[in-house]
Amino acid sequence: MTMPATIRSGGRLKKNLLKPHLQKQWVIPPDANAAFVAAMEDVLDVYHRPHDPACPLVCVDEASKQLVAETRVPIAAKPGQVARHDYEYERNGTANLFMMFAPLEGWRQVKVTDRHTALDYAQLLRELSDTHFPQAKKIVLVQDNLNTHKPASLYQAFPAAEARRLVERFEWHYTPKHGSWLDMAESELGVLSSECLDRRIPDKQTLMAEIGAWQDRRNTHHTRADWHFTTTDARIKLKGYTQQYERLRPLGHLADACIIGHQAEFTMRRRRPSFSRNSTKAERQLKVIAQTNGFTSCVGLHLRYMADRLLFSLFDPTQIAPTDPAKRATILH
Repeated sequence: MTMPATIRSGGRLKKNLLKPHLQKQWVIPPDANAAFVAAMEDVLDVYHRPHDPACPLVCVDEASKQLVAETRVPIAAKPGQVARHDYEYERNGTANLFMMFAPLEGWRQVKVTDRHTALDYAQLLRELSDTHFPQAKKIVLVQDNLNTHKPASLYQAFPAAEARRLVERFEWHYTPKHGSWLDMAESELGVLSSECLDRRIPDKQTLMAEIGAWQDRRNTHHTRADWHFTTTDARIKLKGYTQQYERLRPLGHLADACIIGHQAEFTMRRRRPSFSRNSTKAERQLKVIAQTNGFTSCVGLHLRYMADRLLFSLFDPTQIAPTDPAKRATILH
């Protein structure tokens, strides 16, 4: 559907508030997914264990940074004028950043590498075990589901005996797929990006120096992460979705379908570019409702609603309350 570029109001043309060309990337969690909930609750339980120095909690994540050099000397900022950089730049490749973050210890270490292969990951874990936490009885490791973040990477990099030793040094926990926001190392990478990496950095040596200064300052102040989201909070949020599905599941009467039809019509109207941020969730819920009650599509559910609305229009609307079981039975039977 093509939307007009302008709208007419009071004889004057105004810019359309709709901007369908704009998009926003977002991590969209899967619908009611048992694997997602299981992994999420496992990580949340780990986060709320009491602090145990013998078994430190360490979160691991990684990111990349593009190395960009200036082609002209920037003009420094001065009163009344911000700094100016030329739009041209020179690319010098990329660097990989491994973030190791112990949120209860107030410690973090960023390792800069050229790549992020299984061998690089294995070397990182050995460094974490034997250099940073050699006295730990076991390291509680939380990370995302990247294909290299597996014990198999250790066997790929080291002899079997050494790989087995390192595997047993860790207690392995994984965030759910599409749930990497549960990894506190990702949050710490966000802080690094906003405080240190939000500018042009020309080469790996400069990058390492800047990151080293940043992490030394954070470690000196023992900056910790204060995690508040609990398993109970998660269950309350999931319970809200469950109640919506369960409330709409037992549709045994035409009047019930009429109630759902209001949601169908409301959702289908929102399929224009004037969506709000909740429209996608509404569409998913409507699809579940349609499939659960024998409709092949949301359009079929909407047509059912239109037929039911025509049926109820034959009666006095002031005498019909579709949510009232007694009146509903009188009408339909």
